[in-house]
Amino acid sequence: MRIRRFAGVLILAVLPLAAQVPPGRFERIAQAPSEGWYRVNLDPATRGRMTPDARDLRIVDASGAEVPYRLLLPPKPAEAIPAAARAVRESPDGWELVFDLGASTPPHHAFRFEFANRAAVSDCRLESGRDGASWRLLARGDLFRLGEGEGLSRTSLAYPATSDRYLRLIWPKGGDYPDVRRAEALPAPPSPATILEFALSLTHESDLPAGRVYLVSLPGTGAGLKGLRLAAHGAGALSYRLCAVRQGRWETVAEGTLTADPKGAWPDVAVEEGPFESPVLRLEVASGVLPSPSVAAVWGSFQVPSIFFHAGAPGAYRFTYGSLGMAPPQYPSFAVPSPPESVPLLVLGPERDGAPAGLPAARAGLGAALPEASFSTAWPVNPGLRPGELARLELPGAVYAPARTDLGDLRLESGGRQVPYLLHAAAEPVSVWRVTGLIPSPGRIRGESEILLPEVPKGMHLTALELRTSASAFHRPLAVHFVADGSRPGLESPPAVHHGDWSCAGASALPCRLVVPLWGASPGGKIRVVFQDGDNPALSSVDALLWRRGHTLFFLAPEGPARLLAGSPNLQPPRYDLASLASQILAMPSQAADLGPAEEGGSLAGSRTVRLVLVGALILCGAVLLLILARALKRPEG
Repeated sequence: MRIRRFAGVLILAVLPLAAQVPPGRFERIAQAPSEGWYRVNLDPATRGRMTPDARDLRIVDASGAEVPYRLLLPPKPAEAIPAAARAVRESPDGWELVFDLGASTPPHHAFRFEFANRAAVSDCRLESGRDGASWRLLARGDLFRLGEGEGLSRTSLAYPATSDRYLRLIWPKGGDYPDVRRAEALPAPPSPATILEFALSLTHESDLPAGRVYLVSLPGTGAGLKGLRLAAHGAGALSYRLCAVRQGRWETVAEGTLTADPKGAWPDVAVEEGPFESPVLRLEVASGVLPSPSVAAVWGSFQVPSIFFHAGAPGAYRFTYGSLGMAPPQYPSFAVPSPPESVPLLVLGPERDGAPAGLPAARAGLGAALPEASFSTAWPVNPGLRPGELARLELPGAVYAPARTDLGDLRLESGGRQVPYLLHAAAEPVSVWRVTGLIPSPGRIRGESEILLPEVPKGMHLTALELRTSASAFHRPLAVHFVADGSRPGLESPPAVHHGDWSCAGASALPCRLVVPLWGASPGGKIRVVFQDGDNPALSSVDALLWRRGHTLFFLAPEGPARLLAGSPNLQPPRYDLASLASQILAMPSQAADLGPAEEGGSLAGSRTVRLVLVGALILCGAVLLLILARALKRPEG
């Protein structure tokens, strides 16, 4: 006790030397009932508002002095635990593979293995035991390996943490013999690891055959997410697929099958991901039978960091964060009382948002005069914004065709002057179109079939083509082409923009799904997808979704009417001071703006250039008139 009190005195001794603490944008209050050590858990929403290294976090006591603290981040997981094969036995139900994790087995929560042969099997069971004689069920799910690469294999099972030494994998008879090359268990997060559960926002997006698609909103960036718990309604097993945004595409991060217990509770969906590029996840669920299952609610389990500080006196302690450009705090080193879990826990009060009313005056207002350049297209910005109000304009698809590939020729104009803007590329992809029920037609070569997809506007920043078909076991090499006129048969296809394989185990009630990555601006035209069926029948039907990158312009609404200009190939990209305030602007509330119909009538020029041309034309006309008058006066009479 004397040691702890002495450490607190050392910390308090440096407080009078602390500089004035700059106010953070966000603030939360913790009430310390007495002097002593305290612990505060940072929830994901609060953590997401801080810088990645939390350098902007400050704790301030009632007198305004800064209080040193120590941030304990969740520890990184230890290395995988090798699993030695001890027995392989054939049973009436299939094969039993027994693995030994070694003496003094640390807690583990997932089993991952590799098998050499291509295989697909449904309802594998994983059991554990302390002595290798008695067993209990840990997890069950579908496993397959149809090739290398994204979406072609799933060879891991997650389960609640256990320290059992032995694992037994029950491989059903219906699957091929499992030729396991390597197996390992993943250790559970070591202590201190605080896991908190939070209710997440859930939105029904669309329907699937005997299923549904939901959007799950995560607090902050989703850092520390370990699993999801569902409150679902449906009979039998529930197939799920969880997708996150990666490079503008919805990539699968977890999938499998859940089975409710006798009380109707569903097991957790294990997620070993985060932070995510986008705080939104896509959750697909299906049961294969009607009525379609539905998800009423979802909770997320997060591994959160903890803050330890010493309160010199009872009272309120302000936690401020969200300030830009702050240097990391320099505190004397001190030890956290052990064990950390024994330190009393304080709960932060509601968050106060001290968002600035606007941007600094030097960054507001109109910019320089519009450059002397011609623009092919203009759109009026619909009125309704108050002058000086921060507005956001999500670029519609029609802007990309006349605009340059890098969007560097975009200009916002009002009264002949530029309206400075911040161009932000959104993480979440934007849907271009979706077509369903396409029946593949015979290809140009025997053993091939193809589908022709709708027109793609030129210039769009495409990210992915997503293909879906009903669940079945198949493997199809394919090629994706952009064709200028795909409706005309007999023409040779241009070079493919993608070659790949589409493989499906058919073990899930969800449709088989393939994400074809696309890069760069669209050349325009239609998309032809050619499947190499070989001696197999063509796929029954295919759905297709095309995704593009979304872009948003943030700007301060001018007093007069404004236009968006595009289509000036030789114009240099603009350089506005707003770029230095990107983090602040993206965090500020803004009002949505939209565009009116594109203006017709050929090229549009900067208003200053128009004025110069008009003045020049008037001067030229005046000179011609004076010349004609002079000649008329000099003409001799008669």
